[in-house]
This record gives sequence, C-alpha cells and structure tokens, in this order.
Amino acid sequence: MGLWLSAGAGYVLYYNRTSSVLNKVTGASLSINAGYAFLTLENKLNLIPYVRMQHIGQSLSTGYDSSQVDYTDAYGPGLITEYDAIRDTLKFRFDTNVLFSNTKSSFVSPNNYPDQSNTNTLWSFSPSIQYNITKVLTTQFIYSYTINTYNPSMSANTFDFRIGIIY
Repeated sequence: MGLWLSAGAGYVLYYNRTSSVLNKVTGASLSINAGYAFLTLENKLNLIPYVRMQHIGQSLSTGYDSSQVDYTDAYGPGLITEYDAIRDTLKFRFDTNVLFSNTKSSFVSPNNYPDQSNTNTLWSFSPSIQYNITKVLTTQFIYSYTINTYNPSMSANTFDFRIGIIY
C-alpha cells in the first residue's frame, strides 16, 4: 500500500493526406496522475484509484493556407486494476478512467473563423502489459479505446509502447 504517482510527457508529429490536401499535425502533452495503491490477494493484485490532470497543445496546418491551434485542459478520476503475474517483473493491468475536458481552438485562415471552445467527456478503457527489464527500467505495451461523448465519430483506438524508469 502506498502513495502512487505517475507523470508523462509526449510529442506527436504526423501527416495526413485527404482529398489531395496534405495536413500536418504537431502537438505535445503533459499529464500527472496521483492516487493510492491498495494491495490485495497476497500482494499480487493492486487497486489504484487516482486523479489525472492533463494539458495538451496541438497545431493543425492544412494545404489551404490555414491552421488551427487547440489547447485542452482535462481532469478526472480513474481506477487501475493491476495483477503482478511474476513478482516485480511481469504485470497485467486494466485502466478505466473518465476525463472532463475543455478545449479552446483558434483559427488562422483566409475565412477568419471565430475562436471556439467546447467541453467534452472522454471514457477510456486500457488493458496493458508491463515488463520490468531491471528494478529501474520498465517497458509497457498499451491498447486504449476512448469514447468521445461530444463527437462519437471521434472515438479512437490507440496503441502505445512506453519505456519508463521505476523509482
């Protein structure tokens, strides 16, 4: 049992071609999670309720001389169920969380669109496998399915591979 903290930072860069237009997306995020780990079943099963705070900045540039900049602040509760299959080496976990977000969008284009703001609720379900290479170095493979309640067509499936430091 004990205090559980997790922090992460990320950067994204990708290109997307639609209808002969090349879109470029860049962005960065920072998230901090804090919770408390409860050990059960002979110290093999962890239940970790937590709170997440996240900030995301993203820029979209299109081939039509326009761009959009989004800033998103999100927060919300979550619960991680973690099973320690091989003591301190192999863990299976399932993370369920809900994020309440507020996104502010600014547009630069020949059409002079007004700035927009919207609120959203995102539900995320993420099974993962964590393998601790050493007592300090870990890897994690994560699949996430996120439901976007504001715009269900924007719900997403993602795969992540992470390398981390345990301390």
